[in-house]
Amino acid sequence: MMSHSRRHSITGLAACALALSGCGNSAGTDAGTADAGIDSRATGAGTDRASREAGTDAAHRDVFTPAPHTAFPQVPNQGGPRLSHPQVVTVTFAGDSRAPTFESFARWIVGSKWLTAVGHDYGISAGAVAGVAHRPETPPGTLTSAAIEAYLAAGVADGSIPRPAAPYTLADALYMAYYPSTTAITTTFVDGIIKQSCTDYLAYHGEVHASGLNFSYAVAPDCGVAVPGLTALETIELAASHEFIEAATDAFPIIMPAYQLRADPTSAWYSAFQFEVEVGDLCEVPTRFIREAGFVAQRIWSNSAALAGDPCVPVESTGPYF
Repeated sequence: MMSHSRRHSITGLAACALALSGCGNSAGTDAGTADAGIDSRATGAGTDRASREAGTDAAHRDVFTPAPHTAFPQVPNQGGPRLSHPQVVTVTFAGDSRAPTFESFARWIVGSKWLTAVGHDYGISAGAVAGVAHRPETPPGTLTSAAIEAYLAAGVADGSIPRPAAPYTLADALYMAYYPSTTAITTTFVDGIIKQSCTDYLAYHGEVHASGLNFSYAVAPDCGVAVPGLTALETIELAASHEFIEAATDAFPIIMPAYQLRADPTSAWYSAFQFEVEVGDLCEVPTRFIREAGFVAQRIWSNSAALAGDPCVPVESTGPYF
């Protein structure tokens, strides 16, 4: 059965900054968006005695003043399904020594302060770990997104990949699969655009509709690269957090969109991205992140924060949004 998927990723590996990119579906109708670099802010200089006595130490003075600008957009709810209490299943493979870290990441994120902050506007609150699937096989050297969807569907169908326990159902599940550096994933995007893992993207989230099963999933391959200020492992966490909240707020983005901007080539907000725009995309260039309980997560667009000023939450002080 043809399956649909949404792709999202960290891109721009050949550029100055990394970017998270993309969304799309696997049967030749995939889509992608750009996510990205990390903001760095100079601390300034000029700390002579006179300036200190005047209380105007340039190293501690924020000289940025926002210019008049059009109000930030509101990301609308298109009416599709969301994962109000995400039930996460972590999928890893034989020989992956990072599996315990990814499982710990899942336990943290479903009850994190970060999730409370980024999910508030969209009706997303604490979830739970629905299970772990540490697969005994090693993935092949090349895969397509359609093959990954078929693989996950087969595992869920035969019980080797767990489902959420009652009262939750498959509709509440988010399967997060972590692939090794030895596996290259080919993704077909909207209009037949082909993109490759680690060259064009670092992660994506999608939807599976196969054999009577319907669920959301995300994939984070190991690209062995690092966003400035992060390790390679932390970069995977950053990308996974991006996909986690976008899957929760837009579980079936292709067939039944939820929180995403409508396609509008006349909008600078929409046209800045290649495909549909979700809540993680709008805070990805440059990438802003927070640290909590030893993990890294991306700051995410908040409709209420956008009305007040800096639209990305959790709030921090790395500089103005642009």
